[in-house]
Amino acid sequence: MVSPFDALGQMVGMLAIVALGYVVGKLDYLDGHTIKHISRLIIEVAMPCLVVASATGLDRTAASVEVPWSFGIAAFLWFSLLGTSWLCNALLRTPKEKRGLYLFAGTCTNTSFLGIPICLAILGQRCAVGASIIDMLTSVFNFTIGFAILARGSSTGKRKSARDVLKQPVVYSCFIAIIMFFTGWELPQGIQTTLSHVGQITSPLAMLVVGALVAQEDLRSVFSDWRSYPFAIIRQLVVTIVLYLLLRAIVPEPMLAELFAIMFALPTGAIVPTFADMCGADVELATKNTVVSTLLSFLIVPVVVALLGVL
Repeated sequence: MVSPFDALGQMVGMLAIVALGYVVGKLDYLDGHTIKHISRLIIEVAMPCLVVASATGLDRTAASVEVPWSFGIAAFLWFSLLGTSWLCNALLRTPKEKRGLYLFAGTCTNTSFLGIPICLAILGQRCAVGASIIDMLTSVFNFTIGFAILARGSSTGKRKSARDVLKQPVVYSCFIAIIMFFTGWELPQGIQTTLSHVGQITSPLAMLVVGALVAQEDLRSVFSDWRSYPFAIIRQLVVTIVLYLLLRAIVPEPMLAELFAIMFALPTGAIVPTFADMCGADVELATKNTVVSTLLSFLIVPVVVALLGVL
């Protein structure tokens, strides 16, 4: 039985970490200087470890039909997110200097910390391979095409070229992960365990940073970006259901369509403000979008999960 409460439980945990980040930010444990160094740690150390570790242990032969369909669905999901974000920019008349950030925030969703646990809780272990493939491939797109979009759309004096952004360790780790998956190459167990442990700090640290960034702003101003509200509703709810109904008529396994819907409905990733800072984009706007998207997800994601059980 598909239960929206399984999704809600995962999201409460995520919001609790953001709230903790807000508290430690107000107590000045995480000031601007510390946040900047933690952000570098996330991008240059933890995230690359997470990406490489995610490619190990995936059984490519577990389901001869599921694996190629999962790759196709992952590509379709990311480019649909990009197209939906572009449509939202057009409908909401987003200023030109903000479009790149909205495009990236719309494609870089919380697949690792939130998406995979929700999918496993709702769909069971049978979706593990497909969810991991979606997480891995969308990460490749985000850390290559997404970074280029974010860097080109920067409106600050810190604007970096797409070439500079694509030299980040996390980009190289994506290609290593792809090679490992297709060749079946396995790292020694000790190295794999180390990478996995280090990678697991990525999402909690990123959410602490989001909370600390909110603590540096006037709390009322965090909710002042009106475009974030219709953007989230259109992308996470309306388009999710439309594409789910389309995919359900095409894919050979209904579980794949349900997996797609849950992954598509996820909020903006907690890592987005950190990447915005790396690329010279508007960190304040990225933080606002992340917080609003996450809070609205407490309503949107359970509604999507409930609809999967009745449609």
